[in-house]
Formats: sequence, structure tokens, C-alpha cells
Amino acid sequence: MPRRVFVLGLMSAVLQLAVPGAGQADLTYAHGDALEAVTAGYFCLRRPDSAANALEGGGQVNLFRSPFDFVAEGDTLASMPGIGIGVVARLGPLLRNSTLTARESHGDPCCGKQQSWSTRSRPDGTIWLGHLEDGTADFPPGLWRFSLWRGPDEVFSYDITVLPPDPDAPNTCAVPLS
Repeated sequence: MPRRVFVLGLMSAVLQLAVPGAGQADLTYAHGDALEAVTAGYFCLRRPDSAANALEGGGQVNLFRSPFDFVAEGDTLASMPGIGIGVVARLGPLLRNSTLTARESHGDPCCGKQQSWSTRSRPDGTIWLGHLEDGTADFPPGLWRFSLWRGPDEVFSYDITVLPPDPDAPNTCAVPLS
């Protein structure tokens, strides 16, 4: 069995054991041994550390100096106000401390609204990609794809499905931004 297929199969099995709901949308692509680990989920809104102009898609992107603290892990979740979604990954040795391009799309991954920005992995390979709204309304439902690129080459892509709001679900992030 080719090494890449084995690694992707092993990662998928580990994610299914470690992350509730993994395997439903989850990791859609990983290039060779570029990705050592990935976790997806939602986090409560927090103020960004800074902002930068998007490379593609217009507007600005919020930047954070530290990874997200996920309230719940998984790649399928119900919409609610006050959340952000994203992935935290650890890249392989060849991509550590590298400048890369992050892309986010909402809707059809091939043709949906897309935004991209320049980002840098930490020396240990940790990198995080995510999306947050203003927190006053439910998070937009649909398919969200987060991908990382080095030049024209895709490093990985991960899908998160946000379902319509569940009126019976507790909102763990209902606290206003401070």
C-alpha cells in the first residue's frame, strides 16, 4: 500500500476515534507527509490580535497569535451565535517556520465565496486557520473549507459542515466579547 494512502487512512481512523463526528466531512486532502496532525472544532469568539488585508476575496482577515481553544472538537456542528470555527494543524518538518497561503471558502468548495491570506507556521509546525463572525447572529450554515497552500501546491484541506441552529442545544458561547 502506498505510504500516502496508509498515512491518510491512519489519520482518518485516529480522527474518528479522537474526534466525535470525524469522517463525515473532515480531511479532504493532505500532500505526502506535510501534515502530522489536525484538529477541527468551534471556539468562543475572542478579539483578534490584529488584522491584515486579504490577498483574495477582499476585506480584512483577523489574525491571532495563539491557536484556538476549542469548546468542542469535530467537523460537523450546529450553528449558534458567538462562535468561530477552524482547524489547528501541525505541519511536517519541511513546512515548519514557512510562509504559506491560507484559503477559506463557504459553500461549494470549487466555486463558493473565497478569501485568502498570508500566514506563517510556527517553528514547531503549528498553524491555525479559522473563521469568525461578529457574534450577534447564528454562524452561517453550510460547508466551510480551510486549505493551506505553498505556492501553487496544496498542503492540506479540511471541511467543516455547519448545520442550521438547534433550538434545544445550549449556547456555550453566549457571553459578549470583552
